[in-house]
Amino acid sequence: MMWKIFIILMIFSIPLNAHAQPVDHYFDSLKSVYNSEALFDKFQSYKKREGLISGLKNELKAIPDDTIRQIAAIAIFHNLYGYKWGESEALVEWVNAVAENSLNETIKNLAMDTKAYFVEGITGQQLIQISLPDHLGDTISTGQFKGKYLVIDLWATWCGPCVQEMKKIPDIRKKYNNLEFYSISFDDDYGKMQKFVKKKGYDWPVVFAGKDHPLWKYFRVSALPNYFIVDTDGKILATTIHEMEAMISRHVAGT
Repeated sequence: MMWKIFIILMIFSIPLNAHAQPVDHYFDSLKSVYNSEALFDKFQSYKKREGLISGLKNELKAIPDDTIRQIAAIAIFHNLYGYKWGESEALVEWVNAVAENSLNETIKNLAMDTKAYFVEGITGQQLIQISLPDHLGDTISTGQFKGKYLVIDLWATWCGPCVQEMKKIPDIRKKYNNLEFYSISFDDDYGKMQKFVKKKGYDWPVVFAGKDHPLWKYFRVSALPNYFIVDTDGKILATTIHEMEAMISRHVAGT
């Protein structure tokens, strides 16, 4: 497949004197190499054999430079953690092993900081006040939903899985009378989002942040769709990438 050729060429085009370049430079490059599309293709390839994590570990053994191999493992963790096909516990064990056996302190810190960013996240914290414009131009604030459970839905019009999951929201809203949704668009064009929402007829708060909004970093987004559930006092209870309904059922009693 073409992605296999692309990845091989990308990895071996990285200079092998990795110590001569900042670790962050290689980390950013390898995150692009092991993007979500490539990782999903690998999952499809490896799932019937040794499994995704084992397959990726074996694949990285072909990289002749130890430093790049360790950085590649951290990049994979960064792009894969949270996916239901990503074996998150095995990923945490892998990134811990990279940190424990790191070639230098910079790589160790990168491994631990990357793990903390996703694993610890913002669960348990109070949700900050978010006020954004909806498709009609009216400002909607998360503060107005205090006293109810709130699902923060991070999405974009170009994200097929996001749009598929949003089809479920009307039925979920009927099932729970103490639950609201707040869908935040990370599209790069407000007008496109407005037309899309109008066409789809979404009738819950769907607001626009934009692709470069600080909320992307605040929510520790690695992929879309991404969901957070907030309790009646504004505390973030849990997050998930895929299993929105399961997350809701664990934390909210039905009507």
